[in-house]
Amino acid sequence: MRILQVTRQFHPSVGGIESVVWHLTQHLNVVGHRTDVISLNRTWNNPVPLPSDEVIEGIRIRRVPYWGRRCYAVAPQILKYVREYDLLHIHSSDFLLDYLAFSQPWHGKPLVLSSHGVFFHTSFARRLKSVYFHTITRLGLQRVSKIVCVSQQDLNLLAKVAPRHKLRLIHNGINYDELAELDRTRDPNLLLSVGRLASNKRYDRLLAAFALVVQRRPAARLVIIGPDWGEMKTLQRMAVSLNITNQVRLLGKVPRQQLLNHLGQASIWLTASEYEAFGVALLEAQAAGCVVIANQVPAFNQLLSDKRDGFLVDFMNMHATAETILQVLDMPAETRLQMTGRAQQRAAKFSWQTQALQFDELYKEVLSDYQSR
Repeated sequence: MRILQVTRQFHPSVGGIESVVWHLTQHLNVVGHRTDVISLNRTWNNPVPLPSDEVIEGIRIRRVPYWGRRCYAVAPQILKYVREYDLLHIHSSDFLLDYLAFSQPWHGKPLVLSSHGVFFHTSFARRLKSVYFHTITRLGLQRVSKIVCVSQQDLNLLAKVAPRHKLRLIHNGINYDELAELDRTRDPNLLLSVGRLASNKRYDRLLAAFALVVQRRPAARLVIIGPDWGEMKTLQRMAVSLNITNQVRLLGKVPRQQLLNHLGQASIWLTASEYEAFGVALLEAQAAGCVVIANQVPAFNQLLSDKRDGFLVDFMNMHATAETILQVLDMPAETRLQMTGRAQQRAAKFSWQTQALQFDELYKEVLSDYQSR
């Protein structure tokens, strides 16, 4: 089967959707499909155009120019690439979905959409987004054969605008073996957080809680890894005001191997995010053997059980959060091993080897139904 993964951002951009598309493409190619990726020709933070066609680690990447802003990047040239494929899998709920759905009578390809939280990651223009979701998005989804919901909250949301028979719950995957087999030399004072420096990640709350930890545990250190989406300077200033510049490192985007090294060394992995479609980075931390402390949001509530395979806290309550962090830092080794062992067992269920087979079956079902019409 010839499959085109359609996404706004891809390599060298780093993020949750980019990681999902990368690993899904690799695993689909392993089981015998021809799976390519098409994306926009510039990353959000770099105006320099990327090559229009290149192959990286066996993945063919095609890129098209666009205009407009991040919230609605217009790229009509994508249409000239779709005819050579049997099926289009869209990882965007804005222009790319709208354009490929409304032009389907011309290109004639079946469409699959992955939800990835749709476009409700932040509160920005939420009322306008809701109107758009219930009108334009609803119309576009009429031409989508199947909608892959990456979480139960996405399924509940999309059930408002699409018939239930189109919805399929398939969680995102992780490269479990790579993470479970990491060389580990745990630093008992090292805390780690991974995710783009964006407003919805609420690193401000994380820094506030960590500053309280440092008051009682001066040896504690926090490393934050993720590309800057406009928050870096604000967080740097906040670290200065909290007097924790010596304990906090904002590394920005790093190579995969450097991230893996930190996952193998960190004692605790934290996220204060107030919205997530799923939680790939959290699962990676579980697979790597870190103790996870996560903000209480629906996506994270599905991925760990409080005080059993991690901790769920309210980062708005920075004092209670700091207490939890300190308790974990002082956790007996045997208790830690039991908790991380349970977390690893849970994360193993999301291995890409398993998840890719679900997509393989879904694609075959979609193509069969589409051809029989």
